[in-house]
Amino acid sequence: MIFSSFNFIFMFLPLVWVVFMVLKNTSFPHHYVYAKLFLVLSSLFFYAYWKIEYLPILFSSICVNYFLALLIINPKKVCDTLPSLFSSLLSYLAFSSQKASKVLMRGGG
Repeated sequence: MIFSSFNFIFMFLPLVWVVFMVLKNTSFPHHYVYAKLFLVLSSLFFYAYWKIEYLPILFSSICVNYFLALLIINPKKVCDTLPSLFSSLLSYLAFSSQKASKVLMRGGG
């Protein structure tokens, strides 16, 4: 989807704006968190709609920048939690590669 396309200007943008305003102006707890989360997910959808192959690159860039910002703000907290996060990420990577190899062995790709 391109910023100047009909789909973006007349469908995606108004829908996202209305939902964001509703989430932002509601009275339930943590409504700003939900509104921001909705904007992030909408942005990811927007970029994935164009070419989904670039979504992992964008997501990894978001994660790296987030953790670098946390490191700047509070270095001790990040250094305490980063090893467990890295361990979890590696175990998930091993699990997903094992499942992918099983699918490929069956002729699924």
